[in-house]
Amino acid sequence: MKKITLSLIAALSLGIASCSMDKTPYDAIDESKALESVNDFKNMRIGLYSALRTLTSGGYVTISEIQCDNFNAVVGYSNTNGDIHRWQFTSNTSNFASIYSGYQSLIARANFIITNQGQLNKEFLDEKDLAFVDKVLGEAYFMRAYCIFQLAQYFCNAYDEQTASKPNSGVSYSLKYAPSADPSTYPGRKTLKETYTQIGLDIEQAKALINVDGEAASSYITNDVITALEARIALAQKKYKEAADLAVSVINTGNYALCSDADAIKAMWHDDGTGETILQIPIPSKNELCGQNGIRFLPYQDGSVPDYIPTKEFIQLFDAKDYRLASYFTNYNMSTTSGASGVAVLFNKYTDHSALWDALGQSEDGRFMSEPKPFRIAEMYLIAAEGYAMAETPNQELATKYLNDLKSNRIADYTETQFASINSLMSEIKNERRRELACEGFRLLDLKRWNEGVVRGEPQNIDFCLFPGSAATTALKKSASDPRMTWPIPLTEMDSNPQMHQNDGY
Repeated sequence: MKKITLSLIAALSLGIASCSMDKTPYDAIDESKALESVNDFKNMRIGLYSALRTLTSGGYVTISEIQCDNFNAVVGYSNTNGDIHRWQFTSNTSNFASIYSGYQSLIARANFIITNQGQLNKEFLDEKDLAFVDKVLGEAYFMRAYCIFQLAQYFCNAYDEQTASKPNSGVSYSLKYAPSADPSTYPGRKTLKETYTQIGLDIEQAKALINVDGEAASSYITNDVITALEARIALAQKKYKEAADLAVSVINTGNYALCSDADAIKAMWHDDGTGETILQIPIPSKNELCGQNGIRFLPYQDGSVPDYIPTKEFIQLFDAKDYRLASYFTNYNMSTTSGASGVAVLFNKYTDHSALWDALGQSEDGRFMSEPKPFRIAEMYLIAAEGYAMAETPNQELATKYLNDLKSNRIADYTETQFASINSLMSEIKNERRRELACEGFRLLDLKRWNEGVVRGEPQNIDFCLFPGSAATTALKKSASDPRMTWPIPLTEMDSNPQMHQNDGY
């Protein structure tokens, strides 16, 4: 974390909008004068959103999905993320180091603003400028909370109130920008309870400072984005009633209409349609392109094979009248290096040549992607359903209502379903999260929260699959207690920080 922090300071001050964060040497910046004007805050804001754009795209949302149960590796694939798919990863797996450093880097950006905000002389600023500065500061607090939460989700065990106070169970983070070459000053891991307490404190600061009404496809953090994150955090902590109430408060704003036909759903993903996204981070130029979410799931060129294809079990979760089929999947005539050939069903949520690709001059780096959509109203319906179902005093009627509300907008001629028990209701809520939120970064985290393991389902065509029948590929089965349900602290961090403690099993 410390090495990363030192390399970031120039990008922080210059507000670089690209995904690269290491463009200028550290000693080129005078930190004491970096936030003296409103324009400095504007530049810093660009840097915040540039980093957030990166952290909500590409491998940040797809690698954990490749680890789980919805996809099989294709024979002849590139082996990208192969060790993660086969559950043969270690603390030296580079993907984890990249993800860990990405979140820590945005924490450093936020800390820089929070630590140095006092450089600005507010005496002669008008109300508009003062409100803007407060908003940027609030966004810094929000993004710090978001990143600490994401680190807790992936690199810590699922939240359990009984074990949350265990030493070294939480995240290592700093709350001030104070880069140092002295390893003895580096922070150790907090408890998980302390970690979530800090997340809550940062959220409260963000709420006090931002105060911007929500709107569909907002490019910036709003009150509704903050509440959506609060709902997600409460669900992770198993504060079910609180999570449901927060999610419903976003739904009840009326700002976000669920897409209710195949064209609208396809437009949301392939054309960056704006109907139901709470936060949608724009990519206005080729210089601001970020991760290619779909590059692992579609062939790079005609005649080649994708790295991963959906399992038959996953595909069959969708009703034949489900509108999502048209945007989530596509058929492809595939031939593998083993000689197998035939029609394969590919995952197409992040299509190859989207409207974004066309708008940006058909840039090669703009393939397989859309604008990041880290918060959508569909997730709020699912949080409401799960929260009311799992509350200390379950409200099956409300849980069923929000599940049916979502499904009635996703399936043609849908007939509302009633459930005989909370268990049968929760089973369908789990299936609906698996369908709706596919490859948006939720699957591993859901399984951890539900204390369930990973069982790869039946392949759509065993002959297409890498090492068919292997316990590391098509027949993979991992229990909820497997240490690899939680990612390792990267070896680079372990080597540089003497206060760091590794997760069990690594």
